[in-house]
Amino acid sequence: MFDSYPNSNNYVTKIRFLRDRPAAYFSSSKIGILLSKNMLSPNDCGSFGNSKTEAVKKGFSESIDRRSMLGTNFNESKVDAIDVLQEKISKVNVENFYFSLNGNVDTTGSAVNVSGTKAAKDALLEIIEKNATLLFWYGKKGYQVKQKEIVEGIVPDYYGFKVFVADFFKPILVAYVVLYKGKKPLIIGTGSGCDVNEAVRKAANEAMFLNFVQKKNDILLLLSGRKNDRYTEKKVKSLASADTTEYLSSYPKKDIPHYEVNTLDMCSIRAALNKVTEHIYLHVQKNCTENLISIKAFSPDLINYVPFKENLKHDRKIFKELNGSVDLNKIPELPIM
Repeated sequence: MFDSYPNSNNYVTKIRFLRDRPAAYFSSSKIGILLSKNMLSPNDCGSFGNSKTEAVKKGFSESIDRRSMLGTNFNESKVDAIDVLQEKISKVNVENFYFSLNGNVDTTGSAVNVSGTKAAKDALLEIIEKNATLLFWYGKKGYQVKQKEIVEGIVPDYYGFKVFVADFFKPILVAYVVLYKGKKPLIIGTGSGCDVNEAVRKAANEAMFLNFVQKKNDILLLLSGRKNDRYTEKKVKSLASADTTEYLSSYPKKDIPHYEVNTLDMCSIRAALNKVTEHIYLHVQKNCTENLISIKAFSPDLINYVPFKENLKHDRKIFKELNGSVDLNKIPELPIM
């Protein structure tokens, strides 16, 4: 662990390196909390990487990402945003790009990087992932993969796992890796990309990271007597439910079809998004450092939040892809964050 105290900002950076398997590093990051309009920015952040440097960069950038969600004074009602599909600048309501008191905006579709292009791609990919998750869970638009050797060397032998792929947004493919202890699902990781093998590996790495975070959090909650936040509590309860285990087992199993591997660039991302929307906007947020670029993505046709049942608002075009009305009472709560 190391601490950093920048002279230009009154915050503390803490990064902790954690080993869980060969050649993988997990980092946790805290850089302090912002308070604005009676809202607090998230403080517990982190990520994973194949090197210490990569883990630090990703963990720290997530902290900046979270702080950026409160990085405006909300004095202006509209802000400039790039319409990626129409290739023009538009004025869009500021509340779509920052935390709002009505609770309609979370960190979905936000990303930070030294490169504006990379931050934009990551923000858009996260929007695709959340909408693919909506269709995967409530519309069963996905399948279980028979080939498990893809995650060889990532998931230790003492865990069981299942691999799922959702290809609605191809050429962008979204993968889910479910870790199991015995017959009980522990956690689900998500990954995306134009290469199905890369997407699965990303999902497996995230599953391992999230599982470590959850185990650490369980200990802290036990010692402190506190409770999970409501999103985490919904996820934990769903994973513990026999209905969720049965639901995951009901997806069709198939060999991975042959997918043409495209370059993961803005052309591929536009092709994926054009399936369901004509407008997706990118806004450069304010943050606490000039060295990093914070970008938030928003589309009026897509969900821009984690699709737990309580969050679902059937006012977006993407819901038409569920093929009729969905009886939420017959579907377990979403176990994917």
